[in-house]
Amino acid sequence: MTKFETKYFTRFNFTEDQIIRYSNNASRDLEIAEENRRPEVKFTYSYNALIKGGIALVAKIGKVKIRSIPGHHIKISEKMSDILKDSSVNEIGNAMRMKRNEDFYAGGVFISEKESEDYYIFVKEVVQNNGINQENIVFFVQRAEYTTSRHIYHQIRSISEPTLDINELCKI
Repeated sequence: MTKFETKYFTRFNFTEDQIIRYSNNASRDLEIAEENRRPEVKFTYSYNALIKGGIALVAKIGKVKIRSIPGHHIKISEKMSDILKDSSVNEIGNAMRMKRNEDFYAGGVFISEKESEDYYIFVKEVVQNNGINQENIVFFVQRAEYTTSRHIYHQIRSISEPTLDINELCKI
């Protein structure tokens, strides 16, 4: 089982109601992302849904609460990845975090409609297929066959439909 470092996590006995509230919060952000056509809003709410879904997941599986300290978003995506046995959750979650930080702290970043839609679809798959939503709070830990097929799908999709970053275009 996943080890939860005391620097980032504290033991906590959550009630089912508390966990459902966390998951409802993630679902609400996912709905906002779905309804919004503006790429920056879709991206931001998708990222928020991923992190909030991770908080619900570690609360349910690890019986731990995340501490709000520098690096806690990294730990949330790492633990989600460990619990779900899916490295793409950490890889894509970290890419989203870095893009959000660049937008937040470095004066903005261009997020295309396609890129925001791709991130939204990924987060929706992670949140909904792992029961991190109000309809189903059961978490599926063993899902190697699905994980492998989804990872291959995303690899093929990224090769066939590359996302262009405006910063990369400016270097050309």
